[in-house]
Amino acid sequence: MPHPGLIRIGVLAIVLVAVAACQPGAVSTSRAGFKKNYLVARTALEGGQYAKASRQYASLLNRAGPLQPRLRLEYAHALLRDGKYDRAAREARVVAGELQGAGRSAALMVQGTADHEAARAAISRGRTGLD
Repeated sequence: MPHPGLIRIGVLAIVLVAVAACQPGAVSTSRAGFKKNYLVARTALEGGQYAKASRQYASLLNRAGPLQPRLRLEYAHALLRDGKYDRAAREARVVAGELQGAGRSAALMVQGTADHEAARAAISRGRTGLD
């Protein structure tokens, strides 16, 4: 069972991602196909289909233009929820270097949670990092 503190961090990360995504221009684009694919990714993320969300976000990143940091943050969150902790931490680290304010805070929370979960998984496999 997840630690209660992790649950709070996860909920806060979701709230910050939602706030960042709701800022003006977060998903406005003239390309209907891009918007449709974004909505598929976002719906999958919100619906608990994390592997599907990860695949969708990954396919959007190379054509996201100025939306890339926000999409990368949502991608990192999908990876985190899908148990891909190392990849989630890497993606979130990139975003934290690109954004400021609430977006940066959300990225750092995703990164911290991913790093923590990766460490917990390593410890459960008997790896302590001290060997």
